[in-house]
Amino acid sequence: MVLKLWANNGAGTRQFHASGPKHYASNAYDPLQNPRGCIELGVSLNKLCLDLIQDWLSTHISNAPGHATFPNLEEAANCEGMHDYGPMRTVLANFMGIVMGGRLTFDPAGVIITAGAGAAIEMLIFCLAQPGEAILIPSPYYHGFDKNIKWRTRVEILPVPCFAHNNFRITRNDLEIAYCSALERGLTVRAVLLSNPSNPVGDVLDRATLQSIISFVHDKNIHLISDEVYAGCVFEESDFVSVAEILESFAEASWDRSRVHIIYGISKDLGLVGFRVGVVYSWNVQLIAAASKLTRFCPTSTHTQGLLIALLSDKIFVTNFLAENRHRVTQRYQKVVTALDQIGIVFARASGGIFCWIHLGHCMRSTTQEEEMKLHKYLLHDIGVHLTPGYACSCPERGWFRICYAAVDDQTLTIALDRLQKLGQGVQY
Repeated sequence: MVLKLWANNGAGTRQFHASGPKHYASNAYDPLQNPRGCIELGVSLNKLCLDLIQDWLSTHISNAPGHATFPNLEEAANCEGMHDYGPMRTVLANFMGIVMGGRLTFDPAGVIITAGAGAAIEMLIFCLAQPGEAILIPSPYYHGFDKNIKWRTRVEILPVPCFAHNNFRITRNDLEIAYCSALERGLTVRAVLLSNPSNPVGDVLDRATLQSIISFVHDKNIHLISDEVYAGCVFEESDFVSVAEILESFAEASWDRSRVHIIYGISKDLGLVGFRVGVVYSWNVQLIAAASKLTRFCPTSTHTQGLLIALLSDKIFVTNFLAENRHRVTQRYQKVVTALDQIGIVFARASGGIFCWIHLGHCMRSTTQEEEMKLHKYLLHDIGVHLTPGYACSCPERGWFRICYAAVDDQTLTIALDRLQKLGQGVQY
């Protein structure tokens, strides 16, 4: 019975979306071996600055005097370091402060380290909600939230629909409507989960929007979870404001910080998704104590900790890396939107992230999910480009797709954009 439940968890449209990566894996583009193969633009990986980390590793990781070193084997093989995290918490707290613009100081005591941001979100939901209770998430949202939140906790996601006329930005009124709807259904809402910058749109929330959301959760006596894993991927002309910075502007007596929690990780800003390092940052002492016990089931290896402590302690490298990452992400985004303008494809304006949210409704015969699924299949098999479809992100409007542009090299991206030329005037499939 349990196996059947897990097997059916990805049924329906989610399972259909999963056919994209499977097709890509069997027909992956290669400039020499398979030039007509499928190009993967559906995975939000950031490979733009891995060369900088590789250069740092080549010059710093050594047993020579004066160079950074890994822990010795006895230290690395000891399981105690997988749960203590003392030096690692300090390093990550300092790194988060730099990423957030140097305007904040994070207390290492509030840092909880997990094996990736996905594990951090799931662990936080386990602490905040019971099976059958609900989390409000503005939609469209990152499709991985369905796995991270629902699969094991049995907590419900209630999408809060946001629309193109407002660049898919959440408002307090949207939250009020969704909250009242949940109450009418007899559901208990425990938290609001935001992504800032948003995935898949790339919108960076401003101070006014964040303040209105904080006021909303305060009035409803619920929690706020701010997913800020793309904080270091904000474009050069834009500014990122963390929810922690907004809290600094509130009088201590006016807001209970114990109901605010931040999700962070190194998968996006550093591009080190395989290292599996995520963070829950909280001001809630009870939650920190409970979540710290749960890290037993999702620890980060001592070997990974040793490398990251050395890397992130190099303040000059970190500062230069983050600046260059923002520059390269900005340049990639500009390349994509310039091509889209020339093709005639509409897109949502972004200020950060590593994706572009495009509208292909003009290619669809009708505004139905079935028609969007057909277009997704056409893009995959005939155009030769894998994009994330809007239905996978619970988008309330049909015809939207996500382009992830930081996982491929510049030449491959150019070829992918050339293939999209066919979509300028619509297609028949």
